[in-house]
Amino acid sequence: MRVELRHFERWRTQRTSAKLLTVLAAVPLFLLWRAHVAEGKVVYAVNCGASSKYYSELEKITYQQDKGYSSGIASDHGNTFSPFPRVQDDFVYRTERYDTGSFSYTVPIKTDGEYVIVLKFSEVWFQSPGEKVFHVEVGGSREVKSLDIFGKVGRGVPHDEYVEVSRKGDELTVEGTKATPEAWNPSTGGLRIDFLQIPGKDNPKINAIVVYDGTLDDIPTLPPYDRKAAAKSRYEEDTYEDDEEEEEDDDGGSLDDIDLDDHQDVVQQGLDELASSQLLEGERSSGIFSLIFSQAGMFLVALLVIAGGLLYVVTVMADTKTASKPEKKKGK
Repeated sequence: MRVELRHFERWRTQRTSAKLLTVLAAVPLFLLWRAHVAEGKVVYAVNCGASSKYYSELEKITYQQDKGYSSGIASDHGNTFSPFPRVQDDFVYRTERYDTGSFSYTVPIKTDGEYVIVLKFSEVWFQSPGEKVFHVEVGGSREVKSLDIFGKVGRGVPHDEYVEVSRKGDELTVEGTKATPEAWNPSTGGLRIDFLQIPGKDNPKINAIVVYDGTLDDIPTLPPYDRKAAAKSRYEEDTYEDDEEEEEDDDGGSLDDIDLDDHQDVVQQGLDELASSQLLEGERSSGIFSLIFSQAGMFLVALLVIAGGLLYVVTVMADTKTASKPEKKKGK
């Protein structure tokens, strides 16, 4: 009986190659996924304006009670806006520290490495842009210029700023700029963050500060916020509530039961946000596409392409070698 081994050998080689290709393809994709979901280690977090610690179950972060500040006034006025959009846990956006002048916080950067400082804000007082505007300096370097929280996201909406710092020995750089001796103490690891008042503008403020060990690609960031759509949705919701109240009044309700002033304030808030939505600046996106086009993402994609090319060459060589073998015959 004649046994054809060539086709069997070729099938076995292709099957082995397919398995190897699956493994090689899975490795960079797994690394890409890990890079997307990985979260840097939190080395410090403070809930500004808070009188006690708070553990965020969703973020897995323990926020210290308010400390490390130079001056200022604590406030919990943000409680009236909860729940906030854009986040699942809004607790740290409800409290804040502000000052009638400039003030500062000191955060620890005790060991060498890369860090990201997350500054958390929410505007809970003004209803128009251009009212509360201030600068933020980190290590003596002005990293956030003329911050207008309402101008970026509107009223009662979380907004985060991200500042990358690096320590090597006694030297610390902030976004590539060397920290000044006045704002950086290498012996204690204390890094000063200044919130600077702009003449003619309202008080600077801060809701919370988080220091991550890692880079911006390693940490969770706020999702993009469509301010125009949110303002329109809020306006439509208020209009719907208007219609419901009118129906109740037609059924025998009294106009005395409706607080017209409060209702007009809410509707006006939606209109103000809709009208000023053109001032919205782009937020940093934490989506998968921004990761793919980052340095780490491009490296992993290149690794995948190289692995696929090498495997193709190996497969072709194996097929060529198999095809060159003579057919083995076995007599009856």
